[in-house]
Amino acid sequence: MRDNWTETTLGQIAVFYNGKAYKQQQLLEEGKYRVLRVGNFFSNGNWYWSDLELDKNKYCDTGDLLYAWSASFGPRIWSEEKVIYHYHIWKIEENLLKVEKKFLYFWLEDDVQRMKRDAGTGSIMMHITKGDIEVRQINLPPIAEQKRIVDVVSSVDAYIDALQQHVAAARAARKAVLHELLSIGGNDWAETTLGELCEIYQPETISKAQMNDAAPYIVYGANGPVGHFSRFNHEEPEVVVTCRGATCGVVNMTPPNCWITGNAMVVRPRDERSTKGFLFWALQTSVDVSATISGSAQPQITRTGLAPSKIQVPPIAEQKRIVEIVSSIEDVIQATERAVVEAKNLRSGLLSDLLSGEHEIPVSYDELLGAA
Repeated sequence: MRDNWTETTLGQIAVFYNGKAYKQQQLLEEGKYRVLRVGNFFSNGNWYWSDLELDKNKYCDTGDLLYAWSASFGPRIWSEEKVIYHYHIWKIEENLLKVEKKFLYFWLEDDVQRMKRDAGTGSIMMHITKGDIEVRQINLPPIAEQKRIVDVVSSVDAYIDALQQHVAAARAARKAVLHELLSIGGNDWAETTLGELCEIYQPETISKAQMNDAAPYIVYGANGPVGHFSRFNHEEPEVVVTCRGATCGVVNMTPPNCWITGNAMVVRPRDERSTKGFLFWALQTSVDVSATISGSAQPQITRTGLAPSKIQVPPIAEQKRIVEIVSSIEDVIQATERAVVEAKNLRSGLLSDLLSGEHEIPVSYDELLGAA
């Protein structure tokens, strides 16, 4: 830590306010204020409401720094309208003479990772008490250095956000191009059914107990790798449709030499009328796979339900052209997604380094990239 940095505690530089505790019957389907619970804090879009008029510190508004401390935990700067925040969330009021809000947010974000490492687990099913958080030690630079750190980390965040926007735009472009290519049709396009064009089947499922992390072959489940096994049941990549669970209907292409389980429906061309590459993209665009899903408690797709689905099949040369065009866009998407991962890893290390007080603060993000 540098000589001009101060070692203090969070309780010395900020006040942590407890939210409002609710009984289930006090949570309304509609009302004056939304009630911000931990689920809403992270991802849950289902809200409860309240008509209660409370002390001002039981509300949070745009720009307030919050911290969820039970089960899923961590900081967030609230960007929406005024809400009542639940007991499992703190509102943090920083001492502006000692700490910048965004600096404190970044420090708390990094601190979550430290707590997980100290706990010896990557799980987020943890909690921290108000007493615990108030005595956590923080190395605090002068306000001017705090602002420089905030500027550098924020520039990385802006770069990551720009990359993610590029990914979203490329995905939208891929979808539009694919829809246009598969809508052309022509006298030489044949209409048939998936059952007639393809072999459709569910492979044998193996249990988790049969898997072994040290085994050489990937086990491909409902929507991706779920473990490893000593054998593979498919030598070539296969087009598969998730046929059970919440992701029912998702289309994937498996890697070669893997064990595909019965949670994924294999859809394999019977002959040379179609390529796997074309089938992979067609199932995501011109075949309404979601219409074949049955069951509400446990969504599923069956072979008999999927087989009658109609599909337009162009000549092989046209299929290859379509796959080549779409794959070129997919290459851009994957390259940009890799850049996002690299930037996030860089940001994580950078944040920890800057907050330690043991490294020079880069003047700009370009300087940071030049040193990486």
